[in-house]
Amino acid sequence: MLVREVMDAIRKLDLLLPEFQREYVWEKEQAKQLMVSMYRGYPTGSLLFWKTDNPPDIKNTAVPQDKIGTTLIILDGQQRLTTLYLLTQGEIPAYYTEDDIKTDPRNLYFDLETGNFQYYQAMLMRNNPTWVAVTDCFKIEKINPFEIAKEKMVEGEDLFELARQYSDNLNTLRNILEKHYPVQTVPAEAHIDDAIDVFDRVNSLGTKLSDADLALTHITGKWPKARQVMKDKIRELSDQRFSFNLTFMVRCLVGVVNGRALFETIHETPEPELEDGWTKLSKILDYLVTILPSHANIHSTEDLNTTNVLVPAVVYLSKHGTKFGGQDEMRRFIHWMYAASVWARYTSQTDQRLDHDISIIQRSESPWKELVDSIIEQRGRIEVKPSDLEGRITQHPLYRMTYIMAKSRGAVDWFNGSPLATTHGAAYAIHSHHIFPTSILYSQGDYDSENHLHKKIVNEIANRAFLTSVISDTCKNPSQDSSLLLPPSGGSA
Repeated sequence: MLVREVMDAIRKLDLLLPEFQREYVWEKEQAKQLMVSMYRGYPTGSLLFWKTDNPPDIKNTAVPQDKIGTTLIILDGQQRLTTLYLLTQGEIPAYYTEDDIKTDPRNLYFDLETGNFQYYQAMLMRNNPTWVAVTDCFKIEKINPFEIAKEKMVEGEDLFELARQYSDNLNTLRNILEKHYPVQTVPAEAHIDDAIDVFDRVNSLGTKLSDADLALTHITGKWPKARQVMKDKIRELSDQRFSFNLTFMVRCLVGVVNGRALFETIHETPEPELEDGWTKLSKILDYLVTILPSHANIHSTEDLNTTNVLVPAVVYLSKHGTKFGGQDEMRRFIHWMYAASVWARYTSQTDQRLDHDISIIQRSESPWKELVDSIIEQRGRIEVKPSDLEGRITQHPLYRMTYIMAKSRGAVDWFNGSPLATTHGAAYAIHSHHIFPTSILYSQGDYDSENHLHKKIVNEIANRAFLTSVISDTCKNPSQDSSLLLPPSGGSA
């Protein structure tokens, strides 16, 4: 098929994207390199479509009711086709919404003089008329090479030769639409399971699907509404300052349905079990985002080093009626979660460690002490020592723990007096790159580079045991009220 014909088929809804496909994930550099390859005539692979009389659920749109005959479904090539549609048509294809396009390549520019592609750079392009938006190049009325040549020409140059050069480069770009793209087709008699199997195979050769992407493909193949239902829940929870992604949702669903953390264990799960598991998971997530602010001083996912620390809690709650049985059990969970966060339980070997911890939850009615013991086995201790704070920056897990502790004691913003635990608008967002104003640190000689406190301050904090004793007490004593995380007297944040 000609590229122009493929673009027309997408616009007319003759070529559609199934719901089981992941979203547009290409980075801008990948989109740019596709255009470079197409412009230079390099091979960019082939396309794989599925011709079917019984199409699966389609992303963001339905097959038109008056549509007669078979439908073409994109199995392989959607990243390339979406990129080409965005850049040659200047619009988002109907199978996506604006929110689905996380990295929009439509600010890619083309130099009529050199044939180079670059994303917009004001210093380079603002006063240079030969740099034109790629999307404008495919609108005949937008670009006039002769007028650009008149504007760019310097004394001694041949206007018509310059205009011809610009026109040739522009036509080479526009002729991308007339190139032939090889297309292979899965026959109409193929079942959806066959189509997904082909999809798995071809994607293992291209931009590799993550284990979570592949699991979601299998989930959506059996339960077509799954992806959209998860995305709706993500939007709902983000309104409460808890920002999750599809990988987290799939991981939790695997845990609820199969009591495992490994994504591949959900591939064969039937639709009724998936829907039942999701109903339970949705309630659990609503419960967690309600109790975490009030009982753990975690007011958003920004307070967590990783959302993976919530996965064991999700599995536990799925076994125990979606709620903790009492305050003591909740404190034990929070105690473990703090320790897992401080000691970065899931920063490496994530799948294996989660699967190990979930297996403990599956076999134990009160698993939190055994889970803490697993952290001690991994790290050697859970107590925090003064030396653990030396030289640490905001990316270290201890940073978020100290922030949680400060909030638990009612710490306020020094400038407007608002408690750190309250919601802050963008204009009043908390600055997390330093503890004390840099002007004070510089004046005292206690600030040597961005994000680093001078060792004198670190040692002073450590010697007072202001942070370390409290973190260690919290890690060692799960019965301690988690809202009392800082010394009741003698110190200030």
